[in-house]
Amino acid sequence: MARGGLTSAAHVDFEKPHSPLLLTSGNIDNIIPAHRNFEAYKSSGSLLDYKEFEGRNHFVVGQPTWKEDADYILD
Repeated sequence: MARGGLTSAAHVDFEKPHSPLLLTSGNIDNIIPAHRNFEAYKSSGSLLDYKEFEGRNHFVVGQPTWKEDADYILD
């Protein structure tokens, strides 16, 4: 069953420690402002990195450049 993004089931405690996390986005993402989640997670003190892909929208790995982006993520 999918959890709705607007319900309490989707609540994220950004203060809680978490596994290492790489957040990615496209610089022309009109759905989630670049860096918003990264800034929220910074207070957790956990290992965190952010990569913004130039010329990509919200669907970063669904675009023709997906291989290049996936290689970056894999590295």
